[in-house]
Amino acid sequence: MEAEKSGLRDQLPALLADVESLEAERDNLRDQVETATQELHEAMRKSSAFGRWVRATNTEQGRWKCAKSIVAAFRELGATGVTEASLMESAPTPSDLFDEGREALGVAIDLGCPNWWLEDTEYWSEEKIKNSLCRTVDLATLGRQPDRVRGDCLTGWGRVVQFDLATGPCVFHANVATHNVAWYSYDLRVEFKDPNGVGCDWLDGLVEGDEFRWYAIGDGVVTYETSLGGTNSIPSVKIFSYGG
Repeated sequence: MEAEKSGLRDQLPALLADVESLEAERDNLRDQVETATQELHEAMRKSSAFGRWVRATNTEQGRWKCAKSIVAAFRELGATGVTEASLMESAPTPSDLFDEGREALGVAIDLGCPNWWLEDTEYWSEEKIKNSLCRTVDLATLGRQPDRVRGDCLTGWGRVVQFDLATGPCVFHANVATHNVAWYSYDLRVEFKDPNGVGCDWLDGLVEGDEFRWYAIGDGVVTYETSLGGTNSIPSVKIFSYGG
């Protein structure tokens, strides 16, 4: 028995040394795990930041593509005064989109809005588009020098004063104002016409006496024959949207 105890006492220093070695190895492994965890978190942070940068870049490119498409559609109507910059100034920033949880909009770079015309897009609503590209009509300029606003996208209010057999289905006359006012304050007569002069049934909702909000492209001056046999010259615009 004594011999066995003596043998265990002899082994004890070696066993304690093994324990110390295992504890050191455990501490070393713990440090390695902590370091690896920190490196993983940093890699994940960088990956997330890179992903956000990619989405932001795609979003920016997508917005420009969409803006160019929209402006091209306006220019087909003769709106030479509109620019992509006017839309981009009113565009939400990538950070706004992400804050709203809308990161998926970044994929719109492949979609843009190549066939846009009077509808909401990935980046702007129809109202935002019209209000960004069209300015409130200057009645003094439109009334005296309508050629100065030729090609400009304008908006205002109007009251239909003639829409009959004499004007035809694609043209009507309205007295206009900068905002919705009493009927007797609409005092500048303007010719409104469909940009293409065909397929004008979208104007059927307007009748004489109606007051409406309009969006149109300045188109200079038109001279028409009055019911008394004389002539009269008034500003002309190409209307592309209206509402109440």
